[in-house]
Amino acid sequence: CADMFAIGDNVILRKDTIMLGYRAQSNFIHIAPIEIGDNTFVGEASVIDIDVTMGANTQLGHASSLQSGQRVPDGKHFHGSPAVETTADYCPIENMDCGIIRTAFYTCLELAALVLIAVPLPILGYHLWDQYSSAAGVTFGASVSTLSLLGISAAWFFGSIVVGLASVYAIPRLCMLFLTPGVTYPTFGFHYLMQSIILRMSNSEFLCLLFGDSSAVVGYMRFVGWKLNKVEQTGSNMGTNQRHDNPFLCNIGSGTMVSDGLSMINTHMSATAFRLEETSIGENNYLGNDIFYPPNGRTGANVLLATKVMIPIDGQVRENVGLLGSPAFEIPRMVERDRDMNASFDEETRRVRLGQKNRYNAITAALFLVSRWMLVFAALVLWTAALANYDRFGVLALFVATVAITAATVGFLVVIERASLAFKRLEPKIASIYDPYFWFHERHWKMSESPLTRMFYGTPFRSWLLRAMGVKVGKMVFDCGRSITERTLTEIGDYANINEGAVLQAHSLEEGVFKSDCIRMGSGCTIGAGAFVHYGVTMGDHVVLDADSFLMKGETLDSHTGWRGNPAKMVRGALPAALQATSAELSPWVAPLQQAAE
Repeated sequence: CADMFAIGDNVILRKDTIMLGYRAQSNFIHIAPIEIGDNTFVGEASVIDIDVTMGANTQLGHASSLQSGQRVPDGKHFHGSPAVETTADYCPIENMDCGIIRTAFYTCLELAALVLIAVPLPILGYHLWDQYSSAAGVTFGASVSTLSLLGISAAWFFGSIVVGLASVYAIPRLCMLFLTPGVTYPTFGFHYLMQSIILRMSNSEFLCLLFGDSSAVVGYMRFVGWKLNKVEQTGSNMGTNQRHDNPFLCNIGSGTMVSDGLSMINTHMSATAFRLEETSIGENNYLGNDIFYPPNGRTGANVLLATKVMIPIDGQVRENVGLLGSPAFEIPRMVERDRDMNASFDEETRRVRLGQKNRYNAITAALFLVSRWMLVFAALVLWTAALANYDRFGVLALFVATVAITAATVGFLVVIERASLAFKRLEPKIASIYDPYFWFHERHWKMSESPLTRMFYGTPFRSWLLRAMGVKVGKMVFDCGRSITERTLTEIGDYANINEGAVLQAHSLEEGVFKSDCIRMGSGCTIGAGAFVHYGVTMGDHVVLDADSFLMKGETLDSHTGWRGNPAKMVRGALPAALQATSAELSPWVAPLQQAAE
């Protein structure tokens, strides 16, 4: 709701910030203003709920949140979820002179690239394909035509991967020649352009998915530019979703294992300036999911960084401990169960199992590539058929082909995902990463990661799609969430609301021990924007989990309660029994209003 925002001068909202101006809760859309004063800094991956005010010269740290009704006074720094006052400085560089001419020229340059490169490319491709079809006499329906299309699709698909790998390697290294870490540059200039190209070209979602969750990810991340030092190969050193600002400034210590969703922040930024800095993670660390690591993070060796933890940037360097929450607090480094399971494999057994895992993962990668190639082939066949009938049906043929390609893509990807489970449902498990079951589960992850996870947000079609993928979904569900990782382990009750950026993850990989369990949401539950629900959670009816909260493994939430924070704690108790009974009898559209009134 963009008209709900009032944003002052010299404000910077770092990437992955969620600021909506609305909230879906209890089947109502709640809309309220967000006011951000002059010279304000909002850190990366932060969440700003509705009815929030930040005064002038204020800061909100990385991976933090402001809940509905919060006010940040002028000149104050806040961090955490929900945010509390701090003295930490998340914006250590000053603004620089950046006039209207510079910003206008940079914007025009990006528009020119769009108009002169991005738009003409498909037209040129169509022209070349039309010329080839005419010269070769390719017509849809003949066996030679089908074989030709198969070869063309293979050359296009696998050739694109080769070109992509070459681009990921060469272009960022060329741009890096013009940048010097530690130097402050103005935004929207030449150096900013070079850094922007590095950011966009070196973060390949497809290649990260292809090589992730296997031994190959180590070579790929080094190929991109990360410094991994001496690697202790486990076959699962990193997941399928690592990101960075600048790959040449990412340093990972020996023996460190990354679960998934790590984002390396390699830049300090103000509204009009930026400075590149190396971001280093110590040795023998374990990193959970959705961690945003800043360049001045104060952690060292042998640290457990729990899922969604906020990395401290001040105080002493934390070592030989676990960190959980936002702001972070210390917990034990490792639990006995995980330590004992790891110790049950001697070195010889581990090496043998690693070799077996590598072979299994190689087959998984091949299946993934073939499945995506078949999508390209099918799209090419349908589009060629449309072109062959263009003279007869005109633009209608192209429209029908577009609809057919979309429908075929959805159907094919659903079948591939369900086939990766042999058309069965997952069951809760505990296993080592060297257990064949875990390799099977990794294959399911890779085959189920597709464009389907981002389709039909906030529409009734979303529930249909989730059911097709194996989620048990009730009626009248509103879903704008980011991810449901184990669809067949997840149950969503009637009238549930899942807001933007929310994650339901029915597994953990702490210390190389895989654990999974069901997630059950009752009727009328609400998951706030950017919230994270871990495995083994059971939510009663009409539970509200506030924005950016982290609901930890194994929690059982009573009906009609409200939870907030990282880690989430109950902040609103259950309604009286008489009111709960009355509420259950009311229409789900009326019950939330009745609860609020009482």
